[in-house]
Amino acid sequence: MNARLRALTMGLLLPSLVGPVLLAPARAMAQEDPAVTAEARKRFQEGVRLFDEKKFELARAAFLQAYALKKHPDVLLNLAQAEMASGKPFEAAGHFKEFLKDPTTASHPKRPEAERGLADARARIGRVQIAVDVADAEVFLDGKKLGTSPLAEPVDVTPGPHVVEAKKGDKAGSQGVMAAEGKITVAQLNLGGGGAVAPVVVPPKDAPAGEPPREAPKSPAPGPTSEPPKSDMSFSTSDGKREPFFAWAKRSPIAWASGGAVVVGLGVFAGFSVAKGNATSNADDIRDQIRARQTNPDPPLGSQGPCSPTQTNQVKAVYGSACEKYQASIDDSNTDAKFANVGVGLAVLGAAGLVGGYFLTAKKGEDTAARAPSRQWAVGPIVGAEVRGIGAAGSF
Repeated sequence: MNARLRALTMGLLLPSLVGPVLLAPARAMAQEDPAVTAEARKRFQEGVRLFDEKKFELARAAFLQAYALKKHPDVLLNLAQAEMASGKPFEAAGHFKEFLKDPTTASHPKRPEAERGLADARARIGRVQIAVDVADAEVFLDGKKLGTSPLAEPVDVTPGPHVVEAKKGDKAGSQGVMAAEGKITVAQLNLGGGGAVAPVVVPPKDAPAGEPPREAPKSPAPGPTSEPPKSDMSFSTSDGKREPFFAWAKRSPIAWASGGAVVVGLGVFAGFSVAKGNATSNADDIRDQIRARQTNPDPPLGSQGPCSPTQTNQVKAVYGSACEKYQASIDDSNTDAKFANVGVGLAVLGAAGLVGGYFLTAKKGEDTAARAPSRQWAVGPIVGAEVRGIGAAGSF
């Protein structure tokens, strides 16, 4: 494989290796349809409006639709609040609990509100603490499997009668319980495991040890917030700011095309720069060999160089082959330099497309106030009298 073919191969191979690394996040984000996000935002805002109008059941339906389109924790919290207001504390408890278990809400500003909402919901429903005298038994509530024993915490249920079952191998047991509102009812199932396992009832945080769980006050459920959630998938209102560059790049075809041009251009530049260096080095070696022969010229060279086109046939017979190889290497070096400069031009055009495309097509209105500064970086060729290399700059 000659040097130019190797350079072209490198120029095409580098984008195939680097491109997936740079564009993988863009491909993932491209799967998120902006139209779906817009529709989810519309349903969310509709739910807020309906809640303010005290149309709680309609607000609940709107939040359900928004959450089906976009699994956003703020929508989930508002859904739970609408369920409380519309008289569905059991459903609300499940959604408050789901919100609190989401690892992304660990530092959410409304987490205390969700904890109060869950306590309020549980004050209006029942809970059943299930204990089984053997471990790893399948536990069921009204025919629905809950998991295996031991269960870590009481199970939320609607007030009224329920049937608890446990099965392990050929052993089974069941018990009927009457769940009381705001209370924890104990169900003890014995499958012959060698003794009863005392149920563990966890009291509220503010209850002293040994004191029975206290019923949470039945305070009105807080209403949903219309404040713009501060997250990358927020349902925010317009603040006139242009969306972050990388958020735009992940969804924009212009960014994909321009970024591809930058990657291909840098690949061509790198490949032909290597080929140019090899050709120049080869020419230098041949030149040194010719000069070494000139120290004791035979035949005489006269006033002309050994590679002069007007040199005698006797001189051409000695130096002709070396001179042809020298000139071929010089030509290859010049050609490779031209291709490397083409790569530079392509990368520069791609970079210009990225900058221009961002300022011309990036959306305005994304709330960026709460976002942490992202790491910014850029890579580009260094251009001078000769192509020398690639430079990088940015803040980290």
